Amino acid sequence: AKSFEPQLACFCCSRSAARAQESARCLNYPLPVGLKIAEVPCAGAISADHLLKTFQQNVDAIVVLTCHPDNCHSETGNRMVNDRVTRLKQLLPQIGLEPERLMIGSLASNMSSEFARILNEQKEIIRKIGPSPIKGLN
Repeated sequence: AKSFEPQLACFCCSRSAARAQESARCLNYPLPVGLKIAEVPCAGAISADHLLKTFQQNVDAIVVLTCHPDNCHSETGNRMVNDRVTRLKQLLPQIGLEPERLMIGSLASNMSSEFARILNEQKEIIRKIGPSPIKGLN
């Protein structure tokens, strides 16, 4: 039997997590196979609609990585998206998704090993849960 390989999407703040992701790749840290990265100017621009549409695009989980609290270039973007993700996680069971399929964290640009650790831990959580029941639905 073929083992399940979770497909993850990661939204990365361009000033923090995106730089950590680049360093992680340069340093050859192991990252989940098929990881999809979306670099955004500010994580605060990520809407609940973006996240819901991403779940329909052949992914099993979404990770949103922002700047650290009080270190956001846009001042409040990380707090705004944190509030959105928290509310959306509460609603996910209503559409048949486990809240664990959506996670948010914060990184600085120099945290490449943390970037890899977060993504690999999320992959293992999703591996235990199984494939998304709405993957690929339009």
